[in-house]
Amino acid sequence: MTSPTILNNFLWQGLAEGDSAYYYGTFTFLAPENGLSPLIRIPKNRALARPVASSPEFGTLVWFSKGFWNVVERPDGRLQFNDLRFGSLSGDFSNPSDFVFKFVFEPAPDGWVVHQTREGSRIDAAAFREFFERVRGQRPLAEE
Repeated sequence: MTSPTILNNFLWQGLAEGDSAYYYGTFTFLAPENGLSPLIRIPKNRALARPVASSPEFGTLVWFSKGFWNVVERPDGRLQFNDLRFGSLSGDFSNPSDFVFKFVFEPAPDGWVVHQTREGSRIDAAAFREFFERVRGQRPLAEE
């Protein structure tokens, strides 16, 4: 899957699927000499999804994400479903709160309650500056 990143048509992102992980990279047309950013490995963690996989909410999220998703366990132990098509705020996918489009599963008496969460990294002047440095090819994503 390839698509432009938010707010521009110069920094593109690519997401490729492997057996147990996705691989994410970016390319900016403003500095083609820098080539592709180093690829970042994003584990699928399909086994973590087993407790919620039979819920209708999970099926809807898988459908909505067009198959580009993973599940992570949050520090509080809850499961988080991430739609990977929208990337991460920092671009490195290292922190559960860094994913742009994320949903948290909470146990309920009759199954699961799912809600979208917007908690995470702040989008402030420094975050915009880093993003536009990536657009201009001045700040590649960090290697793993």
